[in-house]
Amino acid sequence: MIEEGKYVLDIETTGLDPWRGDRITMIGVKPVGEEPIIFYDEDESIILKKFWDWIMKITEKGLSEECPTIITKNGDGFDFPFLKVRTLIHDRVIGDLRIRSALIDHIMEMQSHIDLQIELGQVEGQKTPSLNDMAKALGIPEKLGSGKDSPKLFWQGKIDKLQEYLKRDLEVTEQIYIRARPLLMRW
Repeated sequence: MIEEGKYVLDIETTGLDPWRGDRITMIGVKPVGEEPIIFYDEDESIILKKFWDWIMKITEKGLSEECPTIITKNGDGFDFPFLKVRTLIHDRVIGDLRIRSALIDHIMEMQSHIDLQIELGQVEGQKTPSLNDMAKALGIPEKLGSGKDSPKLFWQGKIDKLQEYLKRDLEVTEQIYIRARPLLMRW
């Protein structure tokens, strides 16, 4: 079922530290109910530029009340901060940094971000469940490996396999969102 204005987002990186050389290798966006869009280039600044151009396109009215909903698994804690830092590092290539940062902030402020980790995964005193943990518990087919595999695939030049991995992550996240939608009342 297509849900207008709702997009699953995931990024693949070479590691966990955007300030010390780890970079974005691929960005995936999946309109709910549709095929994923993958942003890839050997040059990280081009990946970011393509992604931000796409964000600008889907937020045609700019910072209005009608903001798209972005669905992630740990977007607050990883994807969005990583995107911000790597965008800052490449700001001369990408364009107006203030607009891009404002869009992320606006999406979060307008409650247009559903972070499944926050909504479903944080139980005090318990280990935060992985995407695979959530998928297994809900009977959803699992991911194609571990997040630790992503950098290896990139450095080995296995870009097709990395793309498959990212697409599967997007599908799993989408399926968890669809199952959990009744509990996410404000969306």
